[in-house]
Amino acid sequence: MKIVFGNLANRLAYVVGNGSHLLVKDQTIYLKNLSAQQLQHFLKYYENHFDDYHIVISSPEHSCMTKEAYSCQNLGNPKHLKYYNASFPNVILLDSMLDLPQEKINKITMQLPMDLFEEVSRDFKREFPDLVPMASGFGAIYVVLPGIDKALGIKELMALKGISAEQVMTFGDGDNDIAMLRLAKYSHVMENASEAVKAAANFIAPSNAKSGVFQVTEQYLESH
Repeated sequence: MKIVFGNLANRLAYVVGNGSHLLVKDQTIYLKNLSAQQLQHFLKYYENHFDDYHIVISSPEHSCMTKEAYSCQNLGNPKHLKYYNASFPNVILLDSMLDLPQEKINKITMQLPMDLFEEVSRDFKREFPDLVPMASGFGAIYVVLPGIDKALGIKELMALKGISAEQVMTFGDGDNDIAMLRLAKYSHVMENASEAVKAAANFIAPSNAKSGVFQVTEQYLESH
């Protein structure tokens, strides 16, 4: 987000890592990271799938993936892989996940071929009862700690700033957005979202491909 907003970064608040990290004016308010035991369990269990599951292990400083994962063409569409790879800032490409930097890990992401999504999701829930897999659509799974979601960070920010849910506008299109959509009065779900996600929001916004967030925000500011 700092890359996107540049010099404005120290004036903004960020809820990132699917709610695991809250920053206000470039200062960390909280960071919920995986324990060393949880991380080692994950690394051991998926040691043969870092490449074909496109696993990305993220800290506030870096996102790490193997070189093979970065180039593995098993998602059916090269543009999908390109978009996925570009969504991670400060990427470190590793020969092996054994070379993972010693940093606090607050998010793990897997991008799966759609025909494997349900099977891998069920298997993950059995193997890791102390972690939560959150679907983001199009075969993506975000791994977070129990009780962590985007609504957590927004609630914390609301408390810090003394604002209510009636003063909050949210946008989302994935299962990992449902909690924050339910929280805000001005919750907008993108028109490309699933019916389950749409049910959590109060308004429908144009899709991401149509710059829906920008359109709705601009309309609101022009009318207030």
